[in-house]
Amino acid sequence: MLSEVGIGAWEDNIFVKAKETFLLTARETTVVQHLLKGWSNKEIANEMRLAEQTVKEHFKHIADKTSATSRIGIVMKIIQLGLCHTPAIPSPPVAMIPMNGMPIELVGSA
Repeated sequence: MLSEVGIGAWEDNIFVKAKETFLLTARETTVVQHLLKGWSNKEIANEMRLAEQTVKEHFKHIADKTSATSRIGIVMKIIQLGLCHTPAIPSPPVAMIPMNGMPIELVGSA
C-alpha cells in the first residue's frame, strides 16, 4: 500500500520510529512492514516461514503495544506516528513580477 505510493524514505524511517516508540521486536516490525503492504496473515506467514497462528499472535502483541484494536488500527497508529514525526515541507519559492504597474504573486511549481 504505502510503498506503492512512492514514499520509500518515509517508510524506512517510520519503521525505526515505530520499533522505538512501541517497543516492537524485530519480528513484530517485519509483520508491520508486511501489513502496510496490504498482505494477509497467510501471505505474511508464508513470507516469514511461520505458522499463520504465529502471525496472529504477533498481531495481538502489536495491538497491545500500540493500543490498537484491529489491523486497521495498527496501520493508523503507524501512519499517525510517521505524520507526527515528519518535518514540514517548505513552501515553494514565491516571485513578485510587476504587471501593468501592479505586482502579482507567482508561486513556483512543486
